[in-house]
Amino acid sequence: RITITNLNMNTQPKYGTAEAVAFLNGTAPDAIGRTIEDYLAFDMDKWEECHNHVQWAFPNNEASMFNPNAPVVDMQDFANQLTWEGRDNVLKLAHNYLASLGIVADDSLSTTYHIDYKSDRLAIWLTHPRDHNLLRLTRLLHVWSYIDPDRAIGLLGTLADVVKVANSRASLSGKPEVISADTMVFWINAALGRK
Repeated sequence: RITITNLNMNTQPKYGTAEAVAFLNGTAPDAIGRTIEDYLAFDMDKWEECHNHVQWAFPNNEASMFNPNAPVVDMQDFANQLTWEGRDNVLKLAHNYLASLGIVADDSLSTTYHIDYKSDRLAIWLTHPRDHNLLRLTRLLHVWSYIDPDRAIGLLGTLADVVKVANSRASLSGKPEVISADTMVFWINAALGRK
């Protein structure tokens, strides 16, 4: 007979709203000592390869399955406590992240985005139905639903175009769809703050 005793499973996150806000406002580092300036200097490859930063760049109210040191925030408190500088940092991080996917803002003030069809970045992530960027985009949409809802809706429209492109490419090569209707539902709910 096997008995499972105290596995020391801590149900409380180590980091919460205060830490996430301080990080994005530029007054404290993330869990491993990186600053907002470090994140802003990430190149496209770093956005793709690194797996313990997205949860700090775009925190939300659900614990990460991949990063035990990710903050878990109260979304309304997070939005209320984030300074204008913090909001600007989220926007800059999002623009850098989206560019690493081949999605760019129409201009620096625009809330709409478009697919950069010349970007070789699309081929990196639009090939696998379980790509981690599908979850990352959900996270980004959810953050924006609280701090910039118009931007969340603008990105959602572009992601609908991404779905068409990805699934058309897959269909032409005889492969199953890359982005399912369920993923689009997750994105819609996240953009509307329902996640």
